[in-house]
Amino acid sequence: MWTRKSALVLAAGITAYMLSLMMNDTLLAGLGTSLIAYLILVSFTRRSLELLPMEELSSRAKTFGVVRVERDISSDRIFEDGEIEVTLKIKSTGGTGLVEIWDHLPDRVKIKSGDNHAIINLSEGHNIIRYTLECPIMGPYTIGPLMLRKGDFSSMFFEEDRTEEYSDFIVLPSVEEIKDARIRSRTPKLFSGTATLKQPGPGYEFYALREYRPGDSFRDINWKAYARSRELLVNAREREAISDIMIMVDSREGTETGPLNKTSRIINARAAASLASYFIKGKNSVGLTIYGDGVHMMQPSTGERHLDKIMSSLATMTAAGDTGLEAAVSVVAPHIPSRSPVIIVSNLEGDNSVIEGIEALRSRDFPVVVVSASTLDIEKETGNIDKKDYDVLKEHRTALIEFLRRESASVVDRKVDEPLQIALLEVMQ
Repeated sequence: MWTRKSALVLAAGITAYMLSLMMNDTLLAGLGTSLIAYLILVSFTRRSLELLPMEELSSRAKTFGVVRVERDISSDRIFEDGEIEVTLKIKSTGGTGLVEIWDHLPDRVKIKSGDNHAIINLSEGHNIIRYTLECPIMGPYTIGPLMLRKGDFSSMFFEEDRTEEYSDFIVLPSVEEIKDARIRSRTPKLFSGTATLKQPGPGYEFYALREYRPGDSFRDINWKAYARSRELLVNAREREAISDIMIMVDSREGTETGPLNKTSRIINARAAASLASYFIKGKNSVGLTIYGDGVHMMQPSTGERHLDKIMSSLATMTAAGDTGLEAAVSVVAPHIPSRSPVIIVSNLEGDNSVIEGIEALRSRDFPVVVVSASTLDIEKETGNIDKKDYDVLKEHRTALIEFLRRESASVVDRKVDEPLQIALLEVMQ
């Protein structure tokens, strides 16, 4: 390919030659001819380069001017604000001069240290490039392709090549620590293992002291406490059981509003990830439903592997479609165990079926908890919404929350930057 320098030399040569014809000047003719001849000579003497993946080393080991590359990443799964170390191993089979090489990076990642762009010397044979990426926003990412450019000794021409060498990784939503969500199932299931709920019932682990009631076993009476208080107190124990909990996450098209790292979609995903992590670590069975572009349901299950599937689904969900809560409930409700808590994570904006959806859940005797964070204040500050529209939407949302609370739904109305644990404790009394 031509560089700017070669284009200027060619233009100068043609201009000098044309002027020589107009002025009948042999000196200008010689100058123009010399410049053009020089470009032709350089174009024939330059050597081309080829960029290949490292696995093709054996088949092309004796080919002159071949550059091979291998990319390693430290992990293919990290949480938001985590780091990935990238290592490029480059080997050339001969040649001289410098080669410019750079790695194409996805948007929304930042280079913390090192550089994805370097100039290497072909004569060295082996080169290593290292850099570290910061990943502040959840989602799937791809590094690649790898690009190479080499100019000739006179900088008149350059060769470009690329290898389809890609490295995929996923950034999972950040998880807030929750010590107590105060959300319980009314019908926990018996579990044959030692998984426990922080809820009194038949079991082995001590939970708390309570007053003696007729029918309690004498073996459960705490005689030391009786000696101190002269009142019959029994040992309440933790129930050896697990509960089914369904988390429903709003990912409609309207959830993409707000700043890049504080859209409703991302806020919803982070809240859902925190709740799922808390309940699964407590040995509960958690299901996930994402609605917006249709209804996508994951059956309740337990364990780290299931939590990883939930995290991946939240990280890759997109803001699309207009499927509302009522339609999602009609699909999911028949698959939720009786009287299990349903947690709805939504900004409650732009969905006219919220009331009908929650009423459908309450009619089936499901305890309903709504975790909601509005981005209206942020949009007002950034100028994306005028004051009149803001006032109308704010008033409508406040009235909706008050109505839902009257309908026996627990609504956690939190600010965008408010810790989820604090918001839960303020409401789940």
